[in-house]
Amino acid sequence: MRTIELEEARRLVAEGGNLPRARRMELQQERLHELVAYVRSHSPYFARHYADVPADFSLASLPPTDKPTLLANYDDWVTDRRIHLDDVLDYVRRDASKDQSRFLGDYTALRTSGSTGNPLPMVRDDYHNKIHGQLIAQRLLAGANADAMDISKHRRASVIHLSNGASSYGAFLRMKAAHPDFADNLLGISVLEPIDVIVGKLNAFQPETMAGYPSRAAKGDPVSLAYEIHNHGAGRCSWDHTAMLEAVRPGVYWNYHAFGRITVDEAMVTHWSPDAGARHSYLLPKADYEEIRQVIDDLVDGK
Repeated sequence: MRTIELEEARRLVAEGGNLPRARRMELQQERLHELVAYVRSHSPYFARHYADVPADFSLASLPPTDKPTLLANYDDWVTDRRIHLDDVLDYVRRDASKDQSRFLGDYTALRTSGSTGNPLPMVRDDYHNKIHGQLIAQRLLAGANADAMDISKHRRASVIHLSNGASSYGAFLRMKAAHPDFADNLLGISVLEPIDVIVGKLNAFQPETMAGYPSRAAKGDPVSLAYEIHNHGAGRCSWDHTAMLEAVRPGVYWNYHAFGRITVDEAMVTHWSPDAGARHSYLLPKADYEEIRQVIDDLVDGK
């Protein structure tokens, strides 16, 4: 099992965020080769799966695998020969609210919620946990309002899978255990509840911050919840969604109008003026409006 001191994890993540792109790409390749060499030596499954991988491989050239295959080969997939699937499943099914012990005394273990139909038990070592924690602290939560995140002062709701072993539920329980005097400021709501029940519980609790399950396949993720609370899912104009859709899928649904200038008058009405020297533009649909509407709706609903 690999370990790391917290200060070293903090330093590595901070330095990694400031590396030039060229050096970051070099480092990615170095670590990828180290990782593949390690699993080839310690995982019988990957020793077979990567047997024909050449020395000058890239990430794109590695043969893929999937969760059903990994589950079927679990005991050969893991790199610690002490780990067995049945033992991991027994561990993640325990009552984590009463038992915060480590798996095999060294690891944290959890499972994915299975929103794709294949929940996957995972075992994480000290190195992973500390690097992962620093990535969240320094990148995901960078710039977040520290006071708003203070459980001793503010209520937080988590709309998650409330089942033993689920990673989100484990994090929720660890938060409660770390703040026993303020446990009443934390509310867990099952993401599988009907949307009206979730909204009702949120309205009754009145949280000041909310965490959610972003890959929820059905309606119930934080974005969907926000719209449900805002106007009961009645629909609205989709300017922001349109811009984000073009940003992540450029050129698929829209064409750009020629350059011009957009101005906003005192009544907050926008006006378009052609101007070849300006840098404003706007989008014209390339696809059918109904197709675009359905794509945006599906993305908001987490589909």
